[in-house]
Amino acid sequence: MEFRDYLRVLRDSWLLILVLVVAGGLAGGIIGLVQPKQYQATAKAYVSVQSAQTLSDLTSGVTFAQQAARGYADIAQTSYVLQPVIDSLDLRTTPSGLSRRVTLAVADDSPVITVTVTDAFATRAAKTANAVVSQLSTAAVALTPESGTTTETNAVKLTAVDPAVVDRSPIGLRPTVAVLIGAVLGLVLAVLAGLLRELFDTRIRTRQDLDRVTDTPVLGTTFRDPQVARTPLVVDASGVSPSAEAYRSLRTNLLFLELDDSRRSLVLTSSIEGEGKSTTAANLALAVASLGVKVLLVDADLRRPRLARYFGLEGSVGLTDVLIGSATLDQAVQRFGQDDLEVLPAGTIPPNPNEQMQSAAMHDLVTRLHTRYDLVVFDSPPLLAVSDAALLSRLAGGVLMVAAAGRVRRPQLEAALETLERGGTSAGGLILTMMP
Repeated sequence: MEFRDYLRVLRDSWLLILVLVVAGGLAGGIIGLVQPKQYQATAKAYVSVQSAQTLSDLTSGVTFAQQAARGYADIAQTSYVLQPVIDSLDLRTTPSGLSRRVTLAVADDSPVITVTVTDAFATRAAKTANAVVSQLSTAAVALTPESGTTTETNAVKLTAVDPAVVDRSPIGLRPTVAVLIGAVLGLVLAVLAGLLRELFDTRIRTRQDLDRVTDTPVLGTTFRDPQVARTPLVVDASGVSPSAEAYRSLRTNLLFLELDDSRRSLVLTSSIEGEGKSTTAANLALAVASLGVKVLLVDADLRRPRLARYFGLEGSVGLTDVLIGSATLDQAVQRFGQDDLEVLPAGTIPPNPNEQMQSAAMHDLVTRLHTRYDLVVFDSPPLLAVSDAALLSRLAGGVLMVAAAGRVRRPQLEAALETLERGGTSAGGLILTMMP
């Protein structure tokens, strides 16, 4: 993904980001407000050897004190030390429960023991820490042998060097900090969700997505226009809208599409319904005809025809009537506007559209159209629904595949292109429609 892809993910996920940031901030604020307040108090004790006559004794005694400090730290969390503390302070707990609130720490090569107590009350935390140090000092005297002639039997003394004081500042998250952390976590989750959606969402959204599917060139891009539902024909003599200019740009790019001179016709199809192929075919035909080119627009979607309605034409007689011989081509074709554009509606919807597409009458009709018009544009059904477009593409000079941004998925487009290839043809160009 490129940097602009990440920006697009953020833009597309703005609502999710907003919701999760607000939700995270509220959750953090609530947690910060409802969490029980806890206080800590810390006391320090120094372990020393009571007697050292020589420098060697002193050195050995310091080493012994450092080792003893670690041993006393372990003893401090046993009932031997904690039960007397509970009794002296009348605490309503057990040695096991109190040990979970008492933390002992001894730095490397240090005879100092740090006792930290966490409690719901600041005063009781300080009293408990001092009581633990006091009781540990008593235990040190009881557990250490009396002085003898060797260093290993030197008596050890444990002295409180930094008594605990009452600290009324609660530990843990402040509500404002909790709100900030919650909002940041919400932001991170929203961005991750947006990236995961981008990774697992296979919908076509950009030209880069089309490049992942096929090497077929993108001939043009049209835009999502809410007015198209009411007025699908956006190309006219005075049209200067972005949508109209997009079709004119597509018309220009068609010059680079190689068509057989004997078969100057295009089949416009799509992978699935609702990708704007009929609108694209109609406006493309209008744009080409505005140059003075004689164009015929054929509604070859014999299942859901739309072109007669788009152009406001009578659609009861059309392609199928010509194929079965109930009407001539001149009777079925209708002229539209002042340009050289003629439209052949679908006509009567037959029970067997697929058979009509591969009939000899259809082959003969397409051959006649190639000799009569400079360009013939066929609007055909989606490829994944029926095979009509694949059959018609064998008779035409080229195929344009319409892909709607945000609607069609990459596997669907791949399957549609493979359908064309199995039919012996391929798409000459892609048109990305409904872009924001």
